[in-house]
Amino acid sequence: MTVTTDRTAPPVPALRELISPELFDRVASRAAVEHSMPAEMAERSLTQSLTMLHAIATHRGTTIYPPRVIDVTWHMLILHTADYIALCDRLAGHYLHHTPADGATDGGANVRASAAALRDLGYEIDEELWAMIEATNCENACGGCDNKVPS
Repeated sequence: MTVTTDRTAPPVPALRELISPELFDRVASRAAVEHSMPAEMAERSLTQSLTMLHAIATHRGTTIYPPRVIDVTWHMLILHTADYIALCDRLAGHYLHHTPADGATDGGANVRASAAALRDLGYEIDEELWAMIEATNCENACGGCDNKVPS
């Protein structure tokens, strides 16, 4: 019996390679230090940030709401402005904006829906990180990432 799928998502190692190994290490190291997370968790988180960015760039109309543990590595990546702009241009043809959702109180519904959307699109997600929804109601929760160009 042969099973076929139309999953279009690249495997996680390929997504990790969207940025140079040197940039990956710098971003993950900074996230680990500034957010007191183990280095291995910061690396997994950054890989998931890249997964999220690839998904919204590749699948127009998709909005992803990351849990805080993934959002912080996205923030660290954005701080490397030239590299982030180049990544966005390569993936989407334009800058992928970050939209804060101050005071968001959805109880994690958007994060759970985002994880499900990534799975449905064929992406391999880090279930442990996407289950960390306890901080989605923080003072700087993010409104998500999408492929819209601001007017």
